[in-house]
Amino acid sequence: MKILVFIIFCTICFSEVYAQESVSANSQAELMRQNMRQYFAAEKNESLFFMGAGVLSLLGGGYLLTKDSFSRGISYPVMAIGLIQLTVGSIVYFKTDSQLANLEEKTVSDPTYLRTVELPRMKTVNYWFDVYKIIEISLLAGGITTAIIGHQRENNTLKGVGTGLAAQSAIMLVLDFFAESRADKYTEQLENFTVAFAPTFDSGLIMAAVFRF
Repeated sequence: MKILVFIIFCTICFSEVYAQESVSANSQAELMRQNMRQYFAAEKNESLFFMGAGVLSLLGGGYLLTKDSFSRGISYPVMAIGLIQLTVGSIVYFKTDSQLANLEEKTVSDPTYLRTVELPRMKTVNYWFDVYKIIEISLLAGGITTAIIGHQRENNTLKGVGTGLAAQSAIMLVLDFFAESRADKYTEQLENFTVAFAPTFDSGLIMAAVFRF
């Protein structure tokens, strides 16, 4: 009789632990999905800024091409970087929904995917943000320097190139600053995500063991 009572007691305890850990795992998964939605929604919104900046740069650059030598100088880097802005913005915008849907599905079906695939991907993204920052700061400094040299030499085309390059580099630097901040936060959330597995047991087998006694 004591053995029977002990087994029943253990069954009840395991059931409570299972229920609690199942709730905990589901709560963590739901919180992670919310974090993903916020991150990718912000990414998609900023991609619209990139696309808008790209379109304005191409249209504005095309207009400046019809003006004086200083304006034409501005148009060259403005249009070149504008094309990059439009391309990058379009890629991010159109791939975000499917990327988010896949990650939300993986959060439920294979939570380890977030730490083994998504986390390394985001660390690579963060690495490239550092590279982009160095490039953008260098281009900004180079643009300012070129504009100064063009002014000293009274070369309006060179001065325009430097001005356009500095302006576009500054815009990219600001946009990437916000994107990098979001990526850092999302990466931290992935690092803090704990894959919780609730203990599993077959209640039928336990009850069969009870009746054997």
